[in-house]
Amino acid sequence: MNVLIVDDNYDFRLTVEEYFKSCGHQTANASNGLEALNILDATPVEVAILDLTMPAMDGYETLDYITVHYPRTSVVIITGKPQVNDLSLLKNGALFVEKKPLDMVQLELKIRNFHMAIERVQSATVPYQTVIEQDINQVYELILQEIDNYHLNVDYLAASLNVNKKQFYERVRDLLTISAHEMIKFLRLLKANELIRSREVTTLKEVSRRVGYQDSGYFARLYREYFDVNPLDLMKKNRRSRRLTK
Repeated sequence: MNVLIVDDNYDFRLTVEEYFKSCGHQTANASNGLEALNILDATPVEVAILDLTMPAMDGYETLDYITVHYPRTSVVIITGKPQVNDLSLLKNGALFVEKKPLDMVQLELKIRNFHMAIERVQSATVPYQTVIEQDINQVYELILQEIDNYHLNVDYLAASLNVNKKQFYERVRDLLTISAHEMIKFLRLLKANELIRSREVTTLKEVSRRVGYQDSGYFARLYREYFDVNPLDLMKKNRRSRRLTK
């Protein structure tokens, strides 16, 4: 992954950068939002780790700008402020919020897992490196191909893969530690999140239909439970952003 660390504390951001480098990521760092935007203009960034309190351009402004102009860049907020409104940041496009002092190992794993899941939603052609990856990517690909199918369920997947339902349940739980039902819901919601953030959809009915939910109210409830934000609020924010950039 290409990771950008944005924090006005020089020692802190270098420490974070060195850790992510040691995990095999390509990294860059900036001391404020303006410097970060210059890097984003010049280099594709998959994840920006963003502090809130910075000079010149703070984290709030930077998050808003990245969400509008770089929708493919995921933003992780880091902050030492105990009173920060996490929900507001999530509504404005943050992937998640981490409080300082950071647990570096947990932060890197969390970002890696989120990014892997998003990549699988964006493309069903993840390189197969192990037998386990082959097995699970076969399931991912099938779900993504049928993501708008209202009838997609465990029975449908098991039949498509020529295995009985009990074998399918056991295999998925062995590989992912979640149920097959949860996996289908997880990928539906991740796809919905991608559609909303990329502004490909403008109504709740449209996004719910495109990820296989006939009942848009039920979809909105699931989305809110998973992402802790109302999908309607995100779509309204997208419409306001479009007007501001015209």
